[in-house]
Amino acid sequence: TIKFDKAFGLDIGDRSVEIIELEKLFRFSAVTYGRVELAEGIIENGKILNPNLLAEKLKKLLKEVKPQKVSTNKVILSLPESQVLVQSFLVESKLKAGALLKAIVEKVSLSMPINIDKTYWDFIEKPSPDKTKKIIIFISVPKDIAHSYVRFCNSIGLEVVSLCLESLSLARTLLKSSPKQSLIMDIGSQSTNLSFFDSNDKLSLSITVPLAGAQMTEEVRTKLKLEAG
Repeated sequence: TIKFDKAFGLDIGDRSVEIIELEKLFRFSAVTYGRVELAEGIIENGKILNPNLLAEKLKKLLKEVKPQKVSTNKVILSLPESQVLVQSFLVESKLKAGALLKAIVEKVSLSMPINIDKTYWDFIEKPSPDKTKKIIIFISVPKDIAHSYVRFCNSIGLEVVSLCLESLSLARTLLKSSPKQSLIMDIGSQSTNLSFFDSNDKLSLSITVPLAGAQMTEEVRTKLKLEAG
């Protein structure tokens, strides 16, 4: 429902930063893209530790993207999946408005490892096979994490128009409606995100595990007795 003329996509990970800008004629096509790797200590587990070095890398990337420069300073920014909590649970189907919000807050406060007052959160309602219940898909991100990314972007002249989950972007691109459930496995450098979707392509659970490309590469190197390079 957010309306703006143009924006480019920005994905800041622990070991890389990616940029892409799409343009729609008859269909969407990439008109600008680029990637730069990050050294250890700049971002760890989705937390920005060295904003100055990150700014240097991103400014350099913005100058080197191909085949043309980005056409806007507006950004759709991907939140770090390792800092996003996605859980599903049941509540009474009769609950509406304020009573529903109260039930969700109570459930989250009692069963999840977060301080709900220090998070931005939202939820999706889904029907349950048990007609007396309904399923709540709860999604949250710590406020300090969201603020740190927005502040960083603002500090180098970028305007964040939307914060999104990479898993939802991948689902919009990859999934088609079917009677089956789906799993998207996104293998990064330091962690792997497992996103489970129902038959309506709605996210129902997201899990991040600390096993990914760097460990796999090291395992292959060790087994084959290759020198690190």
